[in-house]
Amino acid sequence: MNQGLFDGTLSILRYVEGALASAAIIATISHQFLPKTVRLSDIIQYLWSSWFRRTTFLGIPVSVVLYLSLQPPVVRLIFLVLAIACTVCVVAVLVGPARRILFPKSYNPKRMARFSVPKVIVGGKEFLEQDLLCEIVARVIEKDNPNMTVERRFREHGTWSIYSALQEGEIDLYVEYTGTALAYLRRLPVEEMRQKEVSQFRDLFRDQNLVMLEPLDYDSGYVIVMLRQKAEELTITSISDLSRHAGELTFKGTKEFDKRPDGFVVLEQGYGLHFGGKDIVLEENRYYALRNGEMDVTSGFAADPEIVLEEDTFIKLLDDRQLFRSSYAAPLVHQDLINVFPEIETSLAKLARVIGEREMAGLTHEAVERGLDRKLDPTGIRVLVGRFLKDKGL
Repeated sequence: MNQGLFDGTLSILRYVEGALASAAIIATISHQFLPKTVRLSDIIQYLWSSWFRRTTFLGIPVSVVLYLSLQPPVVRLIFLVLAIACTVCVVAVLVGPARRILFPKSYNPKRMARFSVPKVIVGGKEFLEQDLLCEIVARVIEKDNPNMTVERRFREHGTWSIYSALQEGEIDLYVEYTGTALAYLRRLPVEEMRQKEVSQFRDLFRDQNLVMLEPLDYDSGYVIVMLRQKAEELTITSISDLSRHAGELTFKGTKEFDKRPDGFVVLEQGYGLHFGGKDIVLEENRYYALRNGEMDVTSGFAADPEIVLEEDTFIKLLDDRQLFRSSYAAPLVHQDLINVFPEIETSLAKLARVIGEREMAGLTHEAVERGLDRKLDPTGIRVLVGRFLKDKGL
């Protein structure tokens, strides 16, 4: 083993460690003067959103620990090089998204080249309602702009991933929820969230060169749900009524509801509820588990088909303290799109205040009946949405 090579490589690693430590200190100090749009947890979540980023992110501490704990010089050198390689990969991954989110700029060559075709990309998150909204938005744009190509990007992972894609020029618009925008993307304090009016949402992302257009007419905010029969047996009609029986009941909510500042913490701190059992349930399994007695209380969305169309089976508990705010679906659009194609804003304005909770719940229910929730079927979604928009005169 060449001792000089080993010592030289060790010096490089120490230099890298020193540079990263200095960068961390500078970032911590400068964070006080930067827009509060990205936190360390956001960066970690981005790194965790694909197997490659996840592997390289975990590779750094694992390689360093093995390097420090093993004795043979050749083996140590291997893990030393691996640690450096993983560090370089993570830095390379973060340079684009983190810089563009912290220091947004309007001009994006990739997006502007696409507009010259002209072509627009509409994105959607990874669940059924977003599939439908993605298609609705795309169809409305296509109808009014026949010379424009509109590409659909269904199931672009979760909120953070699709928000980053919008910033980076991978997509040009998608439908976001006002509650998610306030609590998760802008991270506003609860009191400030409650004071925000719908008319103020347009400028919510102005510093990110994004525009939130006027929302659709249905609320998709969080609600607390029980089986109607169980609630009537316990004389529970409101969330406050749960306090009399919470110790005897089991609550299961989604992973996102458990983590969000406008989720389970509202029940725990706002309503002072402490359930006898608490666990996580997959979003698609909530109502099945509730119906089969696997839990007593769950979180849902106001426009869920089960809540709107099965009122004899499920009951939405009254938010008597008004701690869960409404969350409306609204197109989130990059400003460049509006600048180059102002007619698209006119097209999307046709959706404002038109599609209500019962219509959206009915559309989602029919999609589930056709099995569109289990496997992505762009053709099936296109046919279903086409008939829906025709019936709505859109």
